[in-house]
Amino acid sequence: MSLADMNAAAADELRHVPQGALEQNIYRMALQQYLLNSLGRRPQIERSAAAAHAAALRTVRPYYREFTPTILQD
Repeated sequence: MSLADMNAAAADELRHVPQGALEQNIYRMALQQYLLNSLGRRPQIERSAAAAHAAALRTVRPYYREFTPTILQD
Protein backbone atom coordinates (compact mmCIF):
# COMPACT_ATOMS: atom_id res chain seq x y z
CA MET A 1 0.00 0.00 0.00
CA SER A 2 1.42 3.37 -0.97
CA LEU A 3 1.68 6.30 1.43
CA ALA A 4 -1.01 8.14 -0.53
CA ASP A 5 -3.34 5.13 -0.14
CA MET A 6 -2.60 4.95 3.58
CA ASN A 7 -3.31 8.67 4.04
CA ALA A 8 -6.56 8.35 2.07
CA ALA A 9 -7.71 5.40 4.19
CA ALA A 10 -6.88 7.25 7.41
CA ALA A 11 -8.67 10.39 6.19
CA ASP A 12 -11.74 8.33 5.32
CA GLU A 13 -11.92 6.97 8.87
CA LEU A 14 -11.18 10.38 10.42
CA ARG A 15 -14.12 12.00 8.65
CA HIS A 16 -16.32 10.15 11.17
CA VAL A 17 -14.50 11.73 14.11
CA PRO A 18 -15.19 15.48 14.29
CA GLN A 19 -12.89 18.04 15.84
CA GLY A 20 -13.97 19.37 19.21
CA ALA A 21 -12.62 19.94 22.69
CA LEU A 22 -8.98 19.28 23.55
CA GLU A 23 -9.52 15.65 24.49
CA GLN A 24 -11.45 14.99 21.24
CA ASN A 25 -8.62 16.52 19.24
CA ILE A 26 -6.02 14.45 21.09
CA TYR A 27 -8.11 11.38 20.29
CA ARG A 28 -8.21 12.36 16.58
CA MET A 29 -4.46 12.89 16.51
CA ALA A 30 -3.75 9.55 18.18
CA LEU A 31 -6.29 7.81 15.96
CA GLN A 32 -4.63 9.12 12.81
CA GLN A 33 -1.24 7.85 13.94
CA TYR A 34 -2.60 4.43 14.93
CA LEU A 35 -4.50 4.11 11.65
CA LEU A 36 -1.34 4.86 9.68
CA ASN A 37 0.63 2.45 11.87
CA SER A 38 -1.90 -0.34 11.32
CA LEU A 39 -1.62 0.12 7.55
CA GLY A 40 2.17 0.15 7.50
CA ARG A 41 4.63 -2.61 6.70
CA ARG A 42 5.32 -3.54 10.33
CA PRO A 43 2.20 -2.59 12.30
CA GLN A 44 2.43 -2.49 16.07
CA ILE A 45 -1.33 -2.99 16.42
CA GLU A 46 -3.86 -5.19 14.65
CA ARG A 47 -4.73 -4.14 11.09
CA SER A 48 -8.21 -2.81 11.79
CA ALA A 49 -9.96 0.47 12.45
CA ALA A 50 -11.39 -0.97 15.67
CA ALA A 51 -7.88 -1.65 17.00
CA ALA A 52 -6.81 1.90 16.09
CA HIS A 53 -9.85 3.35 17.90
CA ALA A 54 -9.13 1.24 20.98
CA ALA A 55 -5.47 2.30 21.02
CA ALA A 56 -6.40 5.98 20.61
CA LEU A 57 -8.84 5.69 23.50
CA ARG A 58 -6.11 4.12 25.66
CA THR A 59 -3.97 7.17 24.84
CA VAL A 60 -6.58 9.69 26.03
CA ARG A 61 -8.12 7.91 29.03
CA PRO A 62 -5.17 8.26 31.46
CA TYR A 63 -5.61 12.04 31.28
CA TYR A 64 -9.38 12.29 30.72
CA ARG A 65 -10.90 9.31 32.53
CA GLU A 66 -14.51 10.03 31.59
CA PHE A 67 -13.78 10.77 27.92
CA THR A 68 -16.06 9.22 25.34
CA PRO A 69 -15.16 10.08 21.75
CA THR A 70 -17.70 11.61 19.41
CA ILE A 71 -17.99 9.34 16.38
CA LEU A 72 -20.47 10.14 13.65
CA GLN A 73 -22.42 7.44 11.85
CA ASP A 74 -22.92 7.41 8.08
